Amino acid sequence: AMREMKAYLAGIPYVEGFKQKLKEAATAEGFYEYTMYLIFSMLNVYVRTQVKVAGGRVDMVVWMPDTTNVFELKAGGTAQQALEQIDNKGYAIPYTTEDRRLVKVGVSFDVETRIPTDWITHGVNVRGVS
Repeated sequence: AMREMKAYLAGIPYVEGFKQKLKEAATAEGFYEYTMYLIFSMLNVYVRTQVKVAGGRVDMVVWMPDTTNVFELKAGGTAQQALEQIDNKGYAIPYTTEDRRLVKVGVSFDVETRIPTDWITHGVNVRGVS
C-alpha cells in the first residue's frame, strides 16, 4: 500500500504561485497527515489523526478489517526514528487488546519532493491473532 501511496503522491502536481506555500507546508508533519487522511478516507477506510494516548499523540491510526495500523510520520527524519518513537512513547499499547493484527508503521517523507522516501513496518503479536 505504501508503494501505491508513494506513486500517487509523486503524481500530484504543484500549482504555480503556490509553490512557496507548498514548500513551507512540506516541512510540517501535519501536511502529510492531512494528505494521507484524505486518501484513506476516500478509500472508505476508518482513519484518525492526532490520536491521544497516555504517551502522547499518535500521528495516524488506520483500522482495516483485520488490522490496526499505528503510523508515525517524519518530515525530513527517518522511518527508523518514526518506528522508535512509536515504541518509546508506547503509541501502539492501547491497541494490543484488539482481536486483530497490529502493525506499527514508520514513514519518512522528503520535504523537497513531498513523497515517502522510506517506510518500515513491524507486526506485533496480540491476543487472539496468529
